[in-house]
Amino acid sequence: MAQAEQVGQALREAGEAAGQRGQRLGEQIARFAPLAKQVIHQARRRVLEKQPVPSAEKVVSLFEPHTQIIPRHKGGAAVELGRTIVVDEGDGGLVTRCHVLGPGESTQDELPLALAHHQDLFGHPPTLVVGDRGTHSAHNERIAREAGVRHLVIPRSGALTPAQRQREKEPRWRQRYRWRAGSEGRISSLRHNYGLEECPYHGEAGLERWVGWGSWAPTWPRLAAGWRAEPRTAPRSTGRPAAARR
Repeated sequence: MAQAEQVGQALREAGEAAGQRGQRLGEQIARFAPLAKQVIHQARRRVLEKQPVPSAEKVVSLFEPHTQIIPRHKGGAAVELGRTIVVDEGDGGLVTRCHVLGPGESTQDELPLALAHHQDLFGHPPTLVVGDRGTHSAHNERIAREAGVRHLVIPRSGALTPAQRQREKEPRWRQRYRWRAGSEGRISSLRHNYGLEECPYHGEAGLERWVGWGSWAPTWPRLAAGWRAEPRTAPRSTGRPAAARR
């Protein structure tokens, strides 16, 4: 690391005399040297000193330092590396909003934003809101009721009272909750059919751009199909007789 820093310092002092390749090498050293030092530091703490390193302080990718450690609460790997994306889906399978969660953000914070976006987009609150357990909170329940949502179908997190457990077993509640199965299918399709499984762009801006295009890709065919199905108005008459064919 010391040698790399010395080379970077020499290239910066040389300036234009180092040429384009030298300047480019100096920029790369300035970018990767601090990340490499952080990786060495966290490895020393974790392996040699046996100290836990918080996920927010870890660098898991030198080339994409915005990559985060995502805990998994399902079967398979305990954690994944990447970023969490929140997708809002409206009636008809239209993806109306997507957001890449930043540091310190959680899926619980997204429900009020989704409701506000739906109100701005359609001019009225959604009749039915379905989400997974990670979006539940007492605050979100209050926000949804105040926004005018008639049916809020989100499983509660933590211990359930007998009344809450009975409510989540009601046929109507279960029937409305099945709507989420379509959303899970949409997310799977976005990952496997529209490229959201892996981002080829670099940087956080490139990631957000790729997610934006990928989430809109399945929406355009549905919008086009709806436009084609709309009845077309007859052309306005000019008042002139049609020319006779010969």
